[in-house]
Amino acid sequence: MMVAKPQGPRQKRGRPGEGLSEGWRSSDTLRGSKGNRPIDYWVPLVYYAPWLEGRTVERVTQHIDILPTVIELMGHTDPFFAFGHTAFGTTVPPFSIWSNNGIYTITGDVQQVQFDGERILGVVPIADGSAPDAVLAAEMELHLKAAVQQFNGRMNRSELTIKPQLP
Repeated sequence: MMVAKPQGPRQKRGRPGEGLSEGWRSSDTLRGSKGNRPIDYWVPLVYYAPWLEGRTVERVTQHIDILPTVIELMGHTDPFFAFGHTAFGTTVPPFSIWSNNGIYTITGDVQQVQFDGERILGVVPIADGSAPDAVLAAEMELHLKAAVQQFNGRMNRSELTIKPQLP
């Protein structure tokens, strides 16, 4: 993910993906037989913030992290509710979580864990040739369970907004 800053009064527009390293071009990896690795679906995300110094942050994020990140970039300090976390934060581990057909998946920067609600089904290292880390997998399982519990609990209790404090 990058925070972009204009380099001059007017920038030349290029083709989509131009200027990005080959490792960030998701369309290239989907054409071949490598379409089953977690990193095959990673795409770049650029936040445009002309008031900040441009920088690149390598961190696993997901769509629900966009709102908290934009709110932070805007300097908003009032309380708000979001399931995601700012992409620039360092207090929350960089995980992406989703569910498909009753299987929960959590992806971190070094491995992906699949969970069926009761047990870990598999651990897939991100880097080719690396071995799964059982301690990290257990930590990721706890983060996954906490996220599912928070989501289900908030949905059941209709707590998807910040309620104003009464005087």
